[in-house]
Amino acid sequence: MSIEHVFDREKVYLPTPSFRGMLGLARRAGRALPGTAATCEAVRKNKNTALVLIDSSASSNTKSKLWGLCHAHGIPYLTLQADGLLGEMLGGGREIVAAAITDGGMARRLRATCTELPDALPEEGNAAPQ
Repeated sequence: MSIEHVFDREKVYLPTPSFRGMLGLARRAGRALPGTAATCEAVRKNKNTALVLIDSSASSNTKSKLWGLCHAHGIPYLTLQADGLLGEMLGGGREIVAAAITDGGMARRLRATCTELPDALPEEGNAAPQ
């Protein structure tokens, strides 16, 4: 399965247990660059970025900045419904809301182990009616 360029801001993915294990492996192998600043720098300087992971708990400004940067440089990204778990998986705490994956094989496996949520999650303050 090849990674398609994911430029749909409405798609949100749920990380599975195997995703968490694969992300931990990428971190230990030095193939995951955690943090918004490191991710932006990797994308801008084209440091072999194969995939960008964005936590849905990131601010709307951060998400917009990363989405635009990925789109401009042709880098696929996944917005994850992880609620701070991305930072915990990368060892940086809840303040880590983005990561760049620099290995194409790991990026393909990470993409394959995510489950797409059927509908986009409502923005804060715009809760879906029940």
